[in-house]
Amino acid sequence: MVKRRKIRRWREKTTRRWRRRLGNMFGVIENLWLAPAGWIASAWKFSVFQFWRWQTSRSFRSFLLGLPAVIVTVVVGYIAIVATKQPRSALAERYDRQAQNALDAKDVRYSRLCLERVIQLRGEDTQTLMRLAEVYASQQDNRRVAALMTRLAPVDRTTLPEAHLWKAQSLLAKQELTSDELDEVEQQLANVLSLRPQDPAARSLLGQVYAQTGRPKDAVEMYQGIANRSANDSFRLAEISASLLDVATAREAAEKALEKYLVILRQNPKSWDARQDVVKTQVFLERFSDAVDTLRESRDYADAQAVRSSLARVYGTWTQL
Repeated sequence: MVKRRKIRRWREKTTRRWRRRLGNMFGVIENLWLAPAGWIASAWKFSVFQFWRWQTSRSFRSFLLGLPAVIVTVVVGYIAIVATKQPRSALAERYDRQAQNALDAKDVRYSRLCLERVIQLRGEDTQTLMRLAEVYASQQDNRRVAALMTRLAPVDRTTLPEAHLWKAQSLLAKQELTSDELDEVEQQLANVLSLRPQDPAARSLLGQVYAQTGRPKDAVEMYQGIANRSANDSFRLAEISASLLDVATAREAAEKALEKYLVILRQNPKSWDARQDVVKTQVFLERFSDAVDTLRESRDYADAQAVRSSLARVYGTWTQL
């Protein structure tokens, strides 16, 4: 019994001691939290008291003692009033400039914070949302990018050509598309062209969609509308025109494709893919001897088996004519 009483007394004493310590700790935290307000109030009381003494005694010492506190109080009050009166638009513009400066300095994280603050102050405008999506993309935050692009690129109305193009490309990146998704791709690309009629990327993708869905004439129209076609687009135009028995257009497009493929090959002479592009165009133009020479030039550094297989295909096509 005596031992139990000692244990109970020790527990009660320990509990009271810890309660007192915790109470002191929370008191200190509360004092620290309220310290700035207390300091300002004390300074104001001190300055009022010194000015009261100066009014009653006309002591220059009392005036000097109270003057710094009054100056600090007036300055703090002025800053607070200016901060609350500053227009939200001006504040948003300042954050906008800071976001651009951060992007120029490669500080993506701070730019993201500034753009998010701009949206809070100014609301959701398409340009700011697009810039924020680009920042998310640089951070590989694909989920947020997709969410923003879905809002930026509605199917039923046009907003930004970059957003509509991104949405179409993201759908085309899928392995298989449903009929509804294919219709959405076509409409998104049409939205791009309604905003930028000569957009080469949109025309190229829409040409591929038309070609794959059995509309070769529409595909030809899309490719022919590209002012400065890439080598791949020119070769696609040549293939589709040949399927329509338009020999003149097919040959002209293939010649342009070959010129650009040769430029790429000269810049990358050891690139097997670039050499294959040249060979397929030469075969299309029925320049089989040139295609054989192009392949034989790569025997010193290309895979021997790949070279033999390509030569066999060229000879096989040549003999069928």
